[in-house]
Amino acid sequence: MYERISDIKNRQILVNKLKNKINKEIKIHRKNHNELYKYNDDKDYVVNQIIKEEFAMIKLKEYLDYEYSFMDYSIKYHDKDVVMYYIDIDLINIWLQDTFNFVNNYLDKVDEHNYNDILSILNDKYLGNEFTSVCDTVLYKEKNKNIKISININ
Repeated sequence: MYERISDIKNRQILVNKLKNKINKEIKIHRKNHNELYKYNDDKDYVVNQIIKEEFAMIKLKEYLDYEYSFMDYSIKYHDKDVVMYYIDIDLINIWLQDTFNFVNNYLDKVDEHNYNDILSILNDKYLGNEFTSVCDTVLYKEKNKNIKISININ
């Protein structure tokens, strides 16, 4: 979806909200690690899992600290005030919902890749195209079908 270049401040506000939300989710997940360890008998498995997840969350925090995360784009036309981000505003709004846990979804994706290729997941192209399930996208669009945002680039 196209957005206006001149709306970058509004987009940055949403991106900052998203980064704050994800950082809060990371803190909660880390607290859950303590409980998991305390109440689980298979300490070796739990420690191994915690180490993997902690490493993945460190990489996620590095991505969040990057100034341009969630802001990469494929096309920008200054003369038409148009930009096409890899992560469109609908995805940011989906991730901002209380019902969407970005960290859990991220850790599931990293686990699918056996924790081997985290950097292939932590980029705007992947996050914009493969991170969010079709179900989450459809539910969001159905819930917000009366909201239309369009930009005429002609």
